[in-house]
Amino acid sequence: MELSEIRPQIDEINKQMLELFQKRMALCREVALYKQEHDMEVFVPAREAAIMQWADTAAEPALRPYVAAFFNTILQLSRDYQNASLGRPAEGSAMVGGTALYTRRLQLLPLNQGDVPPVFSLTSNPEVARYMKFEAHTSPRETEDLIREYTEGNNYACKVLLKDSCEFVGVFAIKVDKSDPEKASVSAFFSPDHWGKGYLAELLELARIKGRELTGAKALWAYIVSENERSNRAVLSAGYQLDSTFRFGDMEESINVYRLELD
Repeated sequence: MELSEIRPQIDEINKQMLELFQKRMALCREVALYKQEHDMEVFVPAREAAIMQWADTAAEPALRPYVAAFFNTILQLSRDYQNASLGRPAEGSAMVGGTALYTRRLQLLPLNQGDVPPVFSLTSNPEVARYMKFEAHTSPRETEDLIREYTEGNNYACKVLLKDSCEFVGVFAIKVDKSDPEKASVSAFFSPDHWGKGYLAELLELARIKGRELTGAKALWAYIVSENERSNRAVLSAGYQLDSTFRFGDMEESINVYRLELD
């Protein structure tokens, strides 16, 4: 089929999609008003999880990652419009052009405040927080602050999902140094169910290839507790060089500082 035949069909589908999208958003406004009247939260994790699960099941296997990104964006826009309809600020990054990225087994979608519940399920876990800069969270408000820190400025922050099932795996971020924008540090934490599966290696490779484009940084840094053997091995395998080692205060474990120059 020639482009002259294909493009008019795409144009027609675009018109249908726009009409359906506007109808959907009008219904979202009605939902927002109902939630306000009944003192309900705009974000309903169980509802969104059900939609994402349905989309994953209904999609053609080859298109599942793209369908997941499509519906994730629609759900974020729906939350933003509901909040706007109620005179509240939007929650997240769908309005600022966030896009999905992929590794061999993972899909990365922009992190936003709508992700507090799944992220809090990890940040509140002492096992997860053990090797992180933060202590285990006791309130979702702490997780809101962490997401705000991860997503500010030129940082790149994402939620990590399995490409095949859309299961939430964890969080990955490239955070730009405020005092030196040419430097950025990588940070990641995963559900214990997904430890030891090599996902960090895939994310570090993505950061090596895309880090400069995503953040403008010329070098990536990693700060890893010496006892965290898996992460130390992962950054060394990814080409990072040990730069220094230090301790915070009276902490027992030392921190290994690694550096990787970006092309």
